[in-house]
Amino acid sequence: MTFLRHGMSTWGFLLLFVVLLQAGPLPKEIAEAGYGWIPRAGMLQEGQFADGQTLENLLLQLEVPQDRIAGLCDSFRDVGNPRLLQAGQKWNLLQDERGERWLNIQNGLDRRYRMPLEGGHVLLDSLDRQRVLCMAEGTIQDNLWDALINAGGDPAAVMNFVEIFQWDVDFLTDIRSGDRFWLVWEEELYEGGWLPESRSRSGRILAARFQQKGTDLRAIYSELGDTPGYFNQNGQSLQKQFLRSPLNYRRISSGFGTRRHPIARKVRLHKGVDYAAASGTPVVSSASGTVEYAGWQKGYGNVVRIKHNNRFTTLYGHLKGFAKGIRKGVRVEQNQLIAYVGATGLATGPHLHYEMIEHGRSIDPFSLKNATIDPIDASRMAHFQDDFRRCFPLSRDQDWRTARQQADAGPDS
Repeated sequence: MTFLRHGMSTWGFLLLFVVLLQAGPLPKEIAEAGYGWIPRAGMLQEGQFADGQTLENLLLQLEVPQDRIAGLCDSFRDVGNPRLLQAGQKWNLLQDERGERWLNIQNGLDRRYRMPLEGGHVLLDSLDRQRVLCMAEGTIQDNLWDALINAGGDPAAVMNFVEIFQWDVDFLTDIRSGDRFWLVWEEELYEGGWLPESRSRSGRILAARFQQKGTDLRAIYSELGDTPGYFNQNGQSLQKQFLRSPLNYRRISSGFGTRRHPIARKVRLHKGVDYAAASGTPVVSSASGTVEYAGWQKGYGNVVRIKHNNRFTTLYGHLKGFAKGIRKGVRVEQNQLIAYVGATGLATGPHLHYEMIEHGRSIDPFSLKNATIDPIDASRMAHFQDDFRRCFPLSRDQDWRTARQQADAGPDS
């Protein structure tokens, strides 16, 4: 994972990103940085309080003269209670340009104690947040989760990446060994260097790419559309009218079409797709709409039926139960939790029966040409394409890994 500090707006990243691709190698202290404290000039030592360790113990450990420790502890009491320092609380030791040592101790998410070890008053500072750009790329061997984590991402980065391409790629079934990914995302660090432990590390993904044999998906986050979101090189929103699937499933146990019903033993049209999944698996609405019905429907068991517009309706059957607030007349958004997988009605085991109805007739959900929503308006397209080229200056058939290696070798190579 590549790690950069910056202090600019979200859109200021575009210019910096070009530098990231085209400039020489990153400074060593940045390129080798991981999450945690930001490496900085004058860093002598860093650590965290151990179980039972007191401020006095730490000062002794840092070889502060005994006759100075009492005064420092007294000064600390003017701004805080040393007895409230806890195991795991981070600290670092810095040396300024005058050669004086300062002990910084984390206090919550955005404050620190600053203690001048050569003498003086202990201070309690509020910390400024710093924007950070992080980049990860890699090749999938088994699954996206392991590959992206190994490339320096975290669970939030994986989930954010999946959400960007979820309308075009089913990351449970479509992934193959050799598929490649690339992404740049924002993060915020505090001035003292530690990350807030109360939130996931990864922020918004600003640019992403996913490449399979015959497929090259690229997207940037843009606010030039009527609704901010992710758009491809043609200014089309990656968000489609319907999700590829309304749940995380194990397998498709039965597709759309004529079949012999496993319980009734009669040959008849199976009007939907059955997704095998564990009982209780969350089910979400595949598109925005209004709940037409939520209740019991004969062989379907518990069902939710959602009307999306005058053309499309979807049905979710054999449900274990409904999400809180799901009832007739309620407006739901795409990807909103509506129910849980079950085996109610005529079902041999837990699964979701998912049905798509067009103008009153059931159709195969996989045959639908999924329409995009909210493309970039023509009046803003030139601006958008300029932004996109800044993110992806490579030609479509050029391998970005090779280009990155050339960039790392320096502009004169």
